[in-house]
Amino acid sequence: MKGTNDLFLLINSMSKSEKRFFKLSASIHSGEKNYLVLFNAIEKQKEYNEERIKRELKDRSFADNIAYEKNYLFKQVLKTLRNYHSGKSVDFQLTEMLEEISILHSRGLYKICEKTIVKAKKIAVDHERNAFLLELLKWEWDLMHSRFAIDEVEKNVKGILVQYETIMSKISNLNKYKAIASDVFVNTYKGAHIRGKEQQMNYSKLAALSLLSEESNALSYDARSYFYLLKSNLYFVRRDWKNAFSSTVKLAGLLERQPS
Repeated sequence: MKGTNDLFLLINSMSKSEKRFFKLSASIHSGEKNYLVLFNAIEKQKEYNEERIKRELKDRSFADNIAYEKNYLFKQVLKTLRNYHSGKSVDFQLTEMLEEISILHSRGLYKICEKTIVKAKKIAVDHERNAFLLELLKWEWDLMHSRFAIDEVEKNVKGILVQYETIMSKISNLNKYKAIASDVFVNTYKGAHIRGKEQQMNYSKLAALSLLSEESNALSYDARSYFYLLKSNLYFVRRDWKNAFSSTVKLAGLLERQPS
């Protein structure tokens, strides 16, 4: 375990339904479940107290090896949370599909692997998951070469490289907006409103950046979200209430159309 109370914090963060699912999952397995006993002991605590747990479990067979059981329980809780939330979010779904692609590829089941890549790419494109798209393009590239499909490589290699460059441009574009957001955060943290010429100049320089001149400069949904968030914040700190409100309304409209 990384920290004395990491396990307590993890268990304390779980919802009632997550805890119920964890206990039901544990009940399926036969044999002694030391980790479940430890889970119940930690779950009862309002504040973490390891000495109390050791006293409570002193007659248990694993009492002298609490550190090992804590580490095992930590991993079991995370595993259960992964299973519980599996399929509930696009990111979880794509992560699982990437694991499936890796397994299928390693077994030489290239046709099934290709179908999974195509399906995963559609989900990633529809929901603008560009980091996943890069990983899927890598697998698409590897699959072509693993099959020794010379005609396929000749036909598709340029297309894959173009897709790769497009995605990298979008990621780079988003990172530039994130960098501006960090600068705005630092300046805003230093003063709730503009104080002094130096701070006023900093905001003016940020507001004048070309990336903040037109929405079309933002190449993805996330970048457009940053665009309107930044515009709203910069107008606000300069007390331009009308434009701050207008940008906030546009941001709200964008969030309503957010890819799930």
